[in-house]
Amino acid sequence: NIRSNVLLSTPHARTAPSRLPTTTHGAATFERAGPYVTARITRIAAAWRASLWLVDLDSAPDDAELATLSAAECSRGHRFVFAHDRDRYFSSHAALRQLLAERNGVPAAELVFALGPNGKPTLEGSGRTAFNMSCSGGTGVIAIAEQGTVGVDVELLREISNVDDLVSEHFTQMEQA
Repeated sequence: NIRSNVLLSTPHARTAPSRLPTTTHGAATFERAGPYVTARITRIAAAWRASLWLVDLDSAPDDAELATLSAAECSRGHRFVFAHDRDRYFSSHAALRQLLAERNGVPAAELVFALGPNGKPTLEGSGRTAFNMSCSGGTGVIAIAEQGTVGVDVELLREISNVDDLVSEHFTQMEQA
């Protein structure tokens, strides 16, 4: 079983991000909010002024969705050595384009991304739409907000067999207490 944490943070959040309730889908257990429906892209509840979407990255986008990707996205995707990483990259970017296109009323292929001052992707000409995407294994999470900034993170949790050795090697005695 693979466990995954999903954390969402925005400047508008009233409380710090926390672990979310657990649901199981296939071999993976997701920490999530709201109902989970077996689909490639599923909206899940968010307690903040943001839409939060869970994306099954192992469910391939169709040819029409792939056709919306930019030349730069295609070029970057084809640099992945392993096919499953390449496929997940294409799946995540196609899902992001689909959701941003629906939100902004623009065809997905016409969306243009730019990099902000700290390298975070932004959507050119979108005004206030903020977004963030995080992927780990076959799980992707996309957050979209109408204003401000938004951040989301998903990480697969895995058991570490030699945790005591790692702790003693990398932490001081005080940190280990």
